[in-house]
Amino acid sequence: MEYENNANNTKSISSKPMFWMQIMANIVPILANIALAIMAFLQKSWMMLAMIVPSIMMYIACLIPQIVQYNSNKNNKSLVKNNTNQSVHFSKTTVDSHIKGVPETLVPINLEAMLINNANQIVSTNYSKNMQNRVPPWKNVVYAWLVSSKNSLEAPIGINSSGYFCIDLVKNGPHALVAGTTGSGKSVLLTSLCLALAFRYSPKLLQFVFMDFKGGATFDSLSTLPHSVGNVGDLNLKHAARALRGLEMELDRRERLVANQGCHDISQVKPSEPSMVIVIDEFHALKNQLPDYMNRLIRIASVGRSLGMHLIACTQNPMGQVNADMKANMSINICLRVRDAMQSHELLGSPAAASINPNNPGAAYCNTGDGIVALQCSQSQNKNLLIKAIELAGKFYCYKTPKQLFSAPLPRYLNNSTLNKYCKNTKDSEFGLLIGLKDDGINLSEAILPTNLGNIAIIGGSKRGKSNLINV
Repeated sequence: MEYENNANNTKSISSKPMFWMQIMANIVPILANIALAIMAFLQKSWMMLAMIVPSIMMYIACLIPQIVQYNSNKNNKSLVKNNTNQSVHFSKTTVDSHIKGVPETLVPINLEAMLINNANQIVSTNYSKNMQNRVPPWKNVVYAWLVSSKNSLEAPIGINSSGYFCIDLVKNGPHALVAGTTGSGKSVLLTSLCLALAFRYSPKLLQFVFMDFKGGATFDSLSTLPHSVGNVGDLNLKHAARALRGLEMELDRRERLVANQGCHDISQVKPSEPSMVIVIDEFHALKNQLPDYMNRLIRIASVGRSLGMHLIACTQNPMGQVNADMKANMSINICLRVRDAMQSHELLGSPAAASINPNNPGAAYCNTGDGIVALQCSQSQNKNLLIKAIELAGKFYCYKTPKQLFSAPLPRYLNNSTLNKYCKNTKDSEFGLLIGLKDDGINLSEAILPTNLGNIAIIGGSKRGKSNLINV
């Protein structure tokens, strides 16, 4: 309100000088043409005079509307002032009229019940006690994987005034931006979205990369899903840098696949490649701590659609945190409660999210380009049991543990458990000995010392591990 009044005052102050500048810009050519017309008349140059007179008339015709418009604005100035409050109220009403529903009127429903009944599209709280407490068993997951389509990535994340609210990263995306202040329910929303996608799509169709930059454990439990190919937090920035390099390598690999097979996009590649959803919590922390790596994410945002790579970035404040090139490709905007109207307007084009009740976490507004919809996000009633069901479904399908896109940096000390993690199927042979792990900057792998190439020299300074290597 204050901003609008200041803008109106500035406009009224600057309107008069601008008016006279426009008047002078038209009068000067008129005077110049009149002088030329007088000279042409004195020299009896009738042809030149015939060309100059229409120019004078044209400038006069442009001048008259400007004078009329200025007088009209001046006469209506008091009327505009008197109706300022009414105008502001009408503007707010107009904005609100474009929003479908109000989050506070929606009754939350747990994620499990919504996943089981998603096909029915029924919104009701009259579930039986068994249904409300029921976690989808692995058989439900197996069936969902069986009937899922590779042409979509749709998942229910909550309810709106019409029923279950779903987003499709293929149809509505390819990327999503989520904003909300502390305690608004961002982490719960991300967890529910990932669980819903994992419930509906098999690891053959979907993979996850999790990146949490707030030092929490938001994605630790999700990293055990058979869809997970990477999980990293900000407790180790070297690990995060490796993750971003690994994502860039995956992007290059997919580009080569599409180019080598002469396909339009990754969906036409044979054998088919799974879609990859990259979930980043506290995106602003990533930008602040690893600014040199942002170009990799910008590239994914730019070309990810055709390569089946989708970004879901989450931040507390959307203003100035997301690169303009990235934001242009983020078609799904979800805004939970934010601190001020400007933050809400930045993401939704409406200040509505700033008025969400702080006592209603999970309340949000979503804008996918088709209008703003109010929703209440769903939360898993028993996340661990749901994850267990998805893991059992993966075992039923005999899905092997997927190869990780990246790994943690090489540890300072290597124990047997870490060694076995990366060298499960590696054994000593007559041609080489397993002596440890090697690091290529992205992944760790077994280090094999060849024994069939002749003599071996071990070189190193004092207390660098030469004796330990010989003992190995």
